[in-house]
Amino acid sequence: SAGGQQPPSRLEPVAHAFAPCLRAPVPFSPKARDIDLEQLLRACDDFLALQLAMGGAMAAPARYFEANLRAVRTARDAHRRGRWAGPVTMRALLEAEAASGAHGRGGLLKDPSAAMGLLWIRRSIAFNAALFASVAASAKRDAAAPRRACLAAYAKELEPYHGWTLRRVYRLGLPRGMLPRQAFLARLAASESDADVQAAVEDMRALVAVWTPLLREWRRTFVELDLEDSRRV
Repeated sequence: SAGGQQPPSRLEPVAHAFAPCLRAPVPFSPKARDIDLEQLLRACDDFLALQLAMGGAMAAPARYFEANLRAVRTARDAHRRGRWAGPVTMRALLEAEAASGAHGRGGLLKDPSAAMGLLWIRRSIAFNAALFASVAASAKRDAAAPRRACLAAYAKELEPYHGWTLRRVYRLGLPRGMLPRQAFLARLAASESDADVQAAVEDMRALVAVWTPLLREWRRTFVELDLEDSRRV
């Protein structure tokens, strides 16, 4: 939390969990960094708990997030039997899955698969990063900020990959279930006091700062491996 003076918000442990996910640069590709899959999955568990605690508009997306986590773990377990004794990286799992012939060219991913699960987990985190960044930058008295932020984040990060039915569900459900700014932040803060709510805003900014380079490398890995499936669902 800000300056370490206020009790930690619900966001602070999530940021700490995601922070170690990026590993050293990938051999022969010094600009790229691999992602520690086991740490990522643990961090995603923490973020799932946060989404469930937020409730409201986050309840339905949290269920999709949880289903994608299960799909990744199932694929991870299937591929690691007899193959890896140590920690699994995202790139290693995705390369093994691609080498098995599971996916088509041009990012036509098998569903379910590790790649498909990780793709949608990334999109979900990108949505939340855009939402949090916008709310954190909003004015204190801007009660409608979360409602506008969730629609803008949806349009940017999820809507391009949703068909008509999901678009209708999200565009109606997200703003309807989004709390006003103070109540939204109070759900994430240690208490409803102004100081704790402001500490939550700072922790929100810190989480977005951790997510930003992680999401960038995550997408780079998918593009390099021809796994960026842009089909609508």
